[in-house]
Amino acid sequence: VEGNGAGEGTMRYIYDCTGMKIGDTDPVPRFYEEFESTYLTGEKTGNYYVRHSPKYGYLTSCMLPVNDANGKTAAILFVDVFMDIIVSTLVGYIFNVAIITLVLVALICIAYWKFMKDSVVRPIKLIGENTREFAENDVKITDSINEVKTGDELQELAESVLSMEHSIVSYIENIKTIIREELNAIGCQEIQMTALQNP
Repeated sequence: VEGNGAGEGTMRYIYDCTGMKIGDTDPVPRFYEEFESTYLTGEKTGNYYVRHSPKYGYLTSCMLPVNDANGKTAAILFVDVFMDIIVSTLVGYIFNVAIITLVLVALICIAYWKFMKDSVVRPIKLIGENTREFAENDVKITDSINEVKTGDELQELAESVLSMEHSIVSYIENIKTIIREELNAIGCQEIQMTALQNP
């Protein structure tokens, strides 16, 4: 790198794996002082530099001193990466993360839907079907409501409905018994009256 005294310099390529000509030059703006400091001190900087090359477009660069056997800086290894590559990699990464996130959200939604279906919707349907069958089948109790085993308020509701059905059946049976006894009593009285009338 050759400086021009104005904080800028020119970088000369001695090897490039992308096919640039050996000896090709490229301006090194802004960070020439850090480049010179790295060369003079032999210490690596922790910075990455983004620059615009008139020949190659936007680049991100990093430099590392290369020391000789005596520990003096003999050269600086300067690595440039095209920003287009970084941006396309970043866009690909963001796209992949977005796809993975959407798939995970979809799986979570499906799992939540299945959980809600099994723990809320199915028990409510069972309770509804049981009460409908109870009303339509002349108050006959069915065992379908016993399948509600959620361990929460829905199970308590199912148990209350079942208890109510048993109470209604018991109440109806008691009314039938009372009516039967009344009819028997009325029937006995009629027989006695008939017997009294026909001695």
